[in-house]
Amino acid sequence: MMKTTFKIVLICLLFFSTSNLTSFIQTVKAANEPSRMLGKLDMFGDGHSERDHFNSVTVTGDDHVAVGYSDSTEGELLGLNKGYEDAIIVKYGPNGNIKWTKTFGGSSGDAFNAVTTAGDSTVAVGYAASNDGDLTLKEGYINAIIVKYDRDGNVEWKNELGSVNSKNSFNSVTATSDGFITAGYLNGDAVIVKYDNNGNQIWLKKFGGSESDMFHSVITTSDGYIAVGETSSEDGDVTGLTEGFPTGFIVKYDVEGNVIWKKAYGGRLFSSYNSIITTDDGVIIAGKASSDALIIKYDVNGNVVWKKTFGGSGSDGFNAVTPTSDGFLAAGGAFSNDGDLDHLNTDGEDALLVQYDRDGNVVWKKTIGGSVYDEFNGVTTNEHGILAVGSAASDDYAIILDLRPLNQIQQLTVDYGTDFKLVTVNPADASETFHWTSSNQSIVYSYYNGGVSVIGPGSAVLEGVSTKNNEEKLTIPIVVNDYVKVTLPEDPLYLTIGTTGKLTAEVTPVDASNQTIHWSSSNPSVATVDSNGNVTAIQRGKVAVTATSEVGEYKARVLVIVSLPYHKVSFNSNGGSFVSDRYYEEGSLFDRLDIPQPTKTGYVFGGWYKDENLTKPWYESSDRVESDTTLYAKWNIRSYRVDFNSTGGSLVSPTTAYENTTITAPTPPRRTGYTFAGWYKLNGTTPWVFSSDKITANTILYAKWTLNRYTVSFNSTGGSQVNSMTTNYNTIINAPTAPKRTGYTFSGWFKDSSGKTPWIFTSDKVTANTTLYAKWTVNQYTVNFNSNGGSKVSAKTTDYNTTITAPTAPKRTGYTFRGWYKEASLKTPWNFSSNKVTTNTMLYAKWTVTTPPTPKSIVVTKSSSTSLKIVWSQVTGTSGYELYRATKSSGSYTLIKSTTSVQVTNSNLKRGSTYYYKVRAYKLVGTKKVYSGWSVIRSAKL
Repeated sequence: MMKTTFKIVLICLLFFSTSNLTSFIQTVKAANEPSRMLGKLDMFGDGHSERDHFNSVTVTGDDHVAVGYSDSTEGELLGLNKGYEDAIIVKYGPNGNIKWTKTFGGSSGDAFNAVTTAGDSTVAVGYAASNDGDLTLKEGYINAIIVKYDRDGNVEWKNELGSVNSKNSFNSVTATSDGFITAGYLNGDAVIVKYDNNGNQIWLKKFGGSESDMFHSVITTSDGYIAVGETSSEDGDVTGLTEGFPTGFIVKYDVEGNVIWKKAYGGRLFSSYNSIITTDDGVIIAGKASSDALIIKYDVNGNVVWKKTFGGSGSDGFNAVTPTSDGFLAAGGAFSNDGDLDHLNTDGEDALLVQYDRDGNVVWKKTIGGSVYDEFNGVTTNEHGILAVGSAASDDYAIILDLRPLNQIQQLTVDYGTDFKLVTVNPADASETFHWTSSNQSIVYSYYNGGVSVIGPGSAVLEGVSTKNNEEKLTIPIVVNDYVKVTLPEDPLYLTIGTTGKLTAEVTPVDASNQTIHWSSSNPSVATVDSNGNVTAIQRGKVAVTATSEVGEYKARVLVIVSLPYHKVSFNSNGGSFVSDRYYEEGSLFDRLDIPQPTKTGYVFGGWYKDENLTKPWYESSDRVESDTTLYAKWNIRSYRVDFNSTGGSLVSPTTAYENTTITAPTPPRRTGYTFAGWYKLNGTTPWVFSSDKITANTILYAKWTLNRYTVSFNSTGGSQVNSMTTNYNTIINAPTAPKRTGYTFSGWFKDSSGKTPWIFTSDKVTANTTLYAKWTVNQYTVNFNSNGGSKVSAKTTDYNTTITAPTAPKRTGYTFRGWYKEASLKTPWNFSSNKVTTNTMLYAKWTVTTPPTPKSIVVTKSSSTSLKIVWSQVTGTSGYELYRATKSSGSYTLIKSTTSVQVTNSNLKRGSTYYYKVRAYKLVGTKKVYSGWSVIRSAKL
């Protein structure tokens, strides 16, 4: 049997204990293992999209309420969708039967993120992008919403919170003794808001910095509130807590909303705190750190007691956490199939549940899902067991799980028409499964993999045989509730405003003692229904009418569509092909796509007109059907449109031509870098001959282009010649071999002769004939001076082919500087006024030896009868003196003394003789003597 319109599936979850390998502290196997458990998984939605999600669940008495969003339009949501995605709230009874379903929103995307219990009522929070339907969106682009419902799903009050052009959302809500605390984000900041019991805002506090900050969860404590979330800021309220990465954070508030303390997870890896619960000595937070699921315990002062991760090599995370009798349970999603999730993941992302003891040790863990994305978003407990909600993209449903210990289940009482799947769990062997058979296939039909469909009244027993031990058997008694099946027509009931239609419900079994049917409308403002199934249309819209059997409360629904009255529109084709009448809702627009266009040989349809004279056209954008109407076809002599596809060139306007006529060639288009080569037919090879080709249909002509080629010339500006290049338009060229220029270094090619803008050969493209200009840097050369033994002369640097000024002459003792020469042999002097530097150059100093001065004041006197004393003046800078003597003034002189003194006594002379003397100074240059001139000759007679 196929699924009923409620689309309920029961699935048993497998749970078993193992060691949890964490990044922080290695967990150990918990001391207490659970008994076998039986899971019941209901699916909600139409199964045709990926936009059916439950985000949160809360317990109210024996019932439970789930919230989320959906765009489904069938099944339980038949007639309830208000446009695109609506926020949804669904109340379930103790055995998982739906008591009521409500949508909230308008024509845009709206959702509930969280729900809490308030006595017999529930309060849901989320966000809304709609500004119609149930919403007004007074300020924001997307507003945060809070809605309170009574026990029957009627709205008691609602409120919105937003700021201009911003995105806002409430992500969590919890009840207080005097109202409600909500948390989420407002225009980029985390926000916590206190409301009273009537939905009035008491106070609002923002928290954050200059980046995105948000709260995901909030709880009450004995002395205030604690909120957790994630922040991307490094400044403002989180200064010093973060390091530039999205980071989980926790804030403690007092009852007035003042911050008591604040802490962050920290580090340079992504983390997020998604859910928080209280313990006797602190709080437990579930979330995500990097790619692992995260559990942290804080004490009452915000100090970390312990922190642990859960997961494998994929991306895993916890979205919710709830306390249990002996610990706490975390719910989320997991991509990993190794590490803590070895062989647990089916494929893609699986919904994840992990039971911990009070010290954070894993008790059991389980995943459930298909091949795409499945996850749990919320989790809570009741006296029977565990409730978890989420989404199953693998099956395109929202999901709600009811998990109970198997030893507490005496039998399963189910409704007629439900489908479910039973799987028992052995905590000691997670791989154990059971093969199930039914004692009565006509009542409870069992099929592959433990699936079961309830197809008849009565009772049956399901027997399961273990796949690990044939002797291990389980029996589950199944009792089907009394029922009266109700069937309504599948097709919608169409009514116009003010009319009434009759719905007839078929009841089976026909001999049921109580065949009473209760009728209800999902929106009595659109259409009402009385106790006999008579539906009265009130206003335009869609509504679901439900027939519910008194016995078993079996339901059937039909969609009722209420519209304005319809009017007939007739079409007079005026000789054209026949067009049948159409019926339109009063006030409707219609365009040509609604009506087949008539045809008429030799003519083109010119539109519909209101009058036979064809003077009043029917305007598709404004004329509306207000009564029965006849429209008349207008015909024009057939002409064709000729379009010109410039294939990248400038726009050429289309033209029209009568059938079988030529057209005039339009002004040729222009296209940068191309030369127009004419208009061509579709195949691109046949030119259109304007003088002879005729138009016989709507025609497109295509421009053909020849790619231009351009010449790039190179002006070497004094360098060696560089040949020009030819290339296609909009292409780059390779740089030519660099030119040469004596005395200069090539600095590249430039677009301008001034050398301001370089040509980049790797990116600049040729788009026209182009001249590039060489840029040169004049070489500089060094002139060194070899002083040849003289004082040092510093080198000079100068531009190529320029003169230099003579340096200060060097000095050399005993020598006279005679100028600078080009070669070491001192043959060619350097002319500083005309000789130019064309390369690195060495100049050589030329020297001549300096002769000592001639001795003066020579005096010859008689010192004895046989000796004469010769004295002369001292000469500076000499090494010595040489004294010469002759007996005649013009005679031959002979060296008689080489001395360093300035006087000599010449002895052993002959009496009566006259002696003549002259002296000269010398200085030693190396071993060579350099002489002065001769002194005057002096004589004396003995």
